[in-house]
Order: sequence, then structure tokens, then C-alpha cells
Amino acid sequence: MATPTTNRMVTSSPRYCLDVLPSNYSSYIAGAWSLRRLKKEATKAIRIRPDDSIERDIGFVGENLDVYSITNYLTRNLFAGYPLGIDGNADGVSDLWTFDASTLTTVTKSIEDGAQKITITDGSANNVSANIRNQNSPALKAGNIVRFTVKYKTTANATARIVGLTNPSSIYAFSATGMQSDDGYTTYTVDYTITGIDTSLTVYLAIRVDNVGDTGSIWFKDASLTISNQSATIVTWYDQSGNGKNATQSTSDKQPRIVNAGVIDKDGVLPSTYWDGIYNVLPIATTGGDSLDILAAPLMLNMVVNNANQTGYVLSKNYSSANTQQYGVDINVSTTNVEFYLESSVRQSTANASVPINTKKIISETFDVAVQKGYVNGNNSGIDGSYNGALTTWQFMNIGARSNATNGLTWAALWKGYISEIIVLKTTAYRTKIEANQGEYYRLTIR
Repeated sequence: MATPTTNRMVTSSPRYCLDVLPSNYSSYIAGAWSLRRLKKEATKAIRIRPDDSIERDIGFVGENLDVYSITNYLTRNLFAGYPLGIDGNADGVSDLWTFDASTLTTVTKSIEDGAQKITITDGSANNVSANIRNQNSPALKAGNIVRFTVKYKTTANATARIVGLTNPSSIYAFSATGMQSDDGYTTYTVDYTITGIDTSLTVYLAIRVDNVGDTGSIWFKDASLTISNQSATIVTWYDQSGNGKNATQSTSDKQPRIVNAGVIDKDGVLPSTYWDGIYNVLPIATTGGDSLDILAAPLMLNMVVNNANQTGYVLSKNYSSANTQQYGVDINVSTTNVEFYLESSVRQSTANASVPINTKKIISETFDVAVQKGYVNGNNSGIDGSYNGALTTWQFMNIGARSNATNGLTWAALWKGYISEIIVLKTTAYRTKIEANQGEYYRLTIR
């Protein structure tokens, strides 16, 4: 019998990166943020905010980011939580809808033949329609495509139509497609392409009878509302160290991106967070004491990044400026140097040729006793620094920028490019093992 094979490549490194640490790893690690699972116990990677503003936590499948859940969530049926027949108001209509009777004299609502049935008698000389209005009003953005689909049929003396209303109404383009008969029902699909920023889209299914005093009915079922071509940003990048140092940003335009117009952001073939270099920054939690205030050697900062042609910080622990920080790592594109800061203005830079732009790389900084070293893809090609003073506790820790004000609410030197992983350790002993694991996963050559 043939020996079963596996798709997983056999490697010399543990499956989960943090497994290179001793079993009591919690005493060694200060913080860890990644789009892959760094330890078996980790369950959450990020919390995303799509264009429709309905947030969700995303976890892992095996050691990888659960990209299927992201794409599936961004194209989900917004009506799925309100199936036909759920009727908390006991009015015969699913809680998905409200009913605008206007000047109608008689309205009856029931469930019949697996469908919602609405019967109206029009008592108005103007033949006013009745509107069945959905309650899902997602926030939308330019480029989103909204599709509303419903099956319906009416009595011979009644007419129905689908109406999409936005505020203002000029920000969407409307098209109706896919009419077809199915068991006496007509399947009607309407697409809306959003052309400007909107706060909501409300879809109406309207019915009217032909003459004053007429009674007519509509049956409708299988309604769905989907949004495609959505982007998504990161509200929270969860700390996998177990220390609860989650990096969180509540303001949408300051959140790094993970999906661009329906496509997962990737650095090469693997998902990565994208930072625009203008607004994006994720402050790291400091509640309950700051485990990232490492006041003595040893210390290691490690990251997998890809920078565009713009000077910016990957990580910074500082107070108000580059010269009043505890530690930080930036890439200065004017010199093509990685710059490692350690307290005040003490700085060490790698050699120019070691830090190309628009290229994925592993960067590590170690501080052991008085010696400071920098590595790019495992190569210590720069100038070693030294520092003999005591580190100082500072207030603010950020991914993607450094704080630029004493209140920590403004930032400078923002990162442009990709950040896939950041690990902060209170030891330098496991640098080569961490980098070997990253090299295998991210397909990078470690020198």
C-alpha cells in the first residue's frame, strides 16, 4: 500500500513560531501581533470593519489567517439573520420588514405558501402604494455593489415594484436584471452601484392596486441583500502573547487595510496588513500596567515588513518625539537604512545595501547588556551600537507610527507598506530560531 502524503512541507522549525520558546514562554514574551497563528492556543487574529461597518473577529484555519471567513463575510446575505416567519411583533410580517400603510384603509398580513402575504384595500383617490421596508441599512462607500433579490407574485389586479432609496438619491446607479418565472413567482434582482459616500440604503418592495376600493395581494419570499466589492480595515490586531496588548484603532480612516475592493491585501502570496503612510496607526493597549515597558536588557524587536518609498516607523515606544523614546524601529528611505532607536537619541543603522524598498524582509533588533545589534534577514551587516544608561518608562506604544504629542493622540513618521508580523521579546536568546521559522513561513532566505 502506498504511503499517505501530506501537503505540508517538512521543516526543521516548529509549526507555530512561539513554540521555539521554552514552555514557560510567558516570561519571555512581551507582545506578538501576526496574521498567522503564532501559538496553538491563539484563536483571534484581527477584528475587521467592512464598508458596511458591521464588525467581526477573524481567526485562523490551522496556522493561517482564515481568509475564507473574511471573503464570505464581506459578501454575506444581510437578511440571513431574519428568516421568513420570525415575527416578534405578531403582525404577520417578518421582523426584517416594517410596513408603511399610508392612506390604505385595510391591510392584512400573514404567512401563506411559505411566503409573506400582504393584502391591501386602497381607499385613496390617488391610489397610494403600500411599502414593505427592510430594516438593514448598512453604511456604504463608492464602488460597493448592492444586490437585492426577491421572489414575488401578485393578484391580477395588483402591481408590484422594487424601489431603492438613498439619501441623497443621486449617489447610486440602478439596474434591474434577471427576471424569470419560477412556480408562479417572478425572481427579481436589482443591482445598485454606489458612486459616492452614503450612510444607508433602504430597499422598498411596493404594492398598489389598480383602482380605488380594490383589494389585492402580494406574496414574497427568498429575499436577500448582499454587498460586494467591499474593502475592510483592521479595528483590532490581537496580541497573541497572552498579555492582552491588543492594538486598537476606533477611527475608520486611521485603520490599516486588510481587504481592497473585495481582494485580500497580500505581500507576495500571503495576507498582510497595508498601511497608507498618511493616517494609519494602531495604538497598543496600556491598561493594567504596560508589559512593553522593558526597562532593562535583554530586549528583542522582531518584524516582517515591506516598506514603500517613505520614511516611517514600524514600531515605537515613545513620549512625544523621536528623541524622547524608549525604543523603536523605522526605515529611513533617504539613506535606505533601518534605524534602531534605544532611549533618547542613541541609534544604530544597518548598512545601506541591506534594506531595499518594496521588498519583504525580516528585521530584528537586539539589546543585550550594553550591546545593541541590528539584523536584516539574519545578517548583522550594520554598525553595532552601545548604551549604558537605564531605560525610562514612556507612555505610548504604536504600530505604524510614533506619537507626536504629549496626549498620544497625534502621530508622525507613519509607515507606508505592509506589516505582516511583530514580536517583542524580553530575551535575545531565540532570535535565530524565530527568524528561521519566519524564513520558512514567509519564504525568505535567512543568511
